[in-house]
Amino acid sequence: MEFAEPFVPAPLRARFRAWGTLLAEIERSLLLPSDPNLALQRLAWWHEELGMRQPQHPVARALAASGMEPGLAAPVAGAAAMLSQDEAAPNDAGAAVARFRDYGTAVLRAEQALFGGEPGPDAGELVGIGLLVRWSPRLGGQARLREYLPLQLLARHPQAADGGAPAQALAIDLGRALHGAPRDTARLPLFRALRWRFEAHRLTRLAAGVSPDPERPAPGPLRATLLAWRTARRHR
Repeated sequence: MEFAEPFVPAPLRARFRAWGTLLAEIERSLLLPSDPNLALQRLAWWHEELGMRQPQHPVARALAASGMEPGLAAPVAGAAAMLSQDEAAPNDAGAAVARFRDYGTAVLRAEQALFGGEPGPDAGELVGIGLLVRWSPRLGGQARLREYLPLQLLARHPQAADGGAPAQALAIDLGRALHGAPRDTARLPLFRALRWRFEAHRLTRLAAGVSPDPERPAPGPLRATLLAWRTARRHR
């Protein structure tokens, strides 16, 4: 998202950067701990921290300094905590996306307050799709991530948890399953519009059989700058 920041109105740039960092922290808390209890503890801590009038974490303090109302982002961490306790493994790609619906709705509500826009009722699905698209190529070594991926794909790619080519093949199949369905992207908050444009590019690449290197940004700098410029221009 760093390539999108120059196209964000200057008064919103600090908020834009801090919000992206916060979502990354919440995603890591949800997906990286091998112990589900640790994931829940981290997300419960974020819920408490984001509900404070004078938070202590640098990211929460940066959001507060940008003018975010106290408690605004706490439901995002709360929804992630609820998601971490959901043991209903999704059978297919549609169920995997639906599992993130409450979390995505909480994210969109906060982003609407922070960045404007009037997203449609199903726009929260974009959050779940984007998360799956970004994280699925990293399956190797991420035990918790398996719990959010479709059982059908895990059965088709039994070696995906080892990483490497099997994990990339699973990500490609997931991208093909998610690609092409109509998405309501109208009136998205600026942050989500920009992030979704990058994630839609990833999704298209996966559907074409190309899995991005999880250690490198995708799209690359030049493509990301062009996509961000076009998206921000249309968003005005």
